[in-house]
Amino acid sequence: MPAEASAAAWKQHYDKLDQIARSVRQDLAPRLALLATAVFLRIDGYTLDLTDDEAFDLTMSVAAGQLDADGIQKRLRLAQAPP
Repeated sequence: MPAEASAAAWKQHYDKLDQIARSVRQDLAPRLALLATAVFLRIDGYTLDLTDDEAFDLTMSVAAGQLDADGIQKRLRLAQAPP
């Protein structure tokens, strides 16, 4: 995948995580947002490797507005499983 396509794909993924985490009912937001993001990433050939605590912290930080788009992208890239 060319670098521009890869960068665009990552932007779509963190935009979706942000959108879902902020819009779904608070009790469902963390699970649904992370699940949807993981599915979108898997479709594009990426896998996340997060502990339960890391997943919870990431989605709650996004839902609370504590991470901007760059912060979400960094956290997702750090959570990327090795190929």
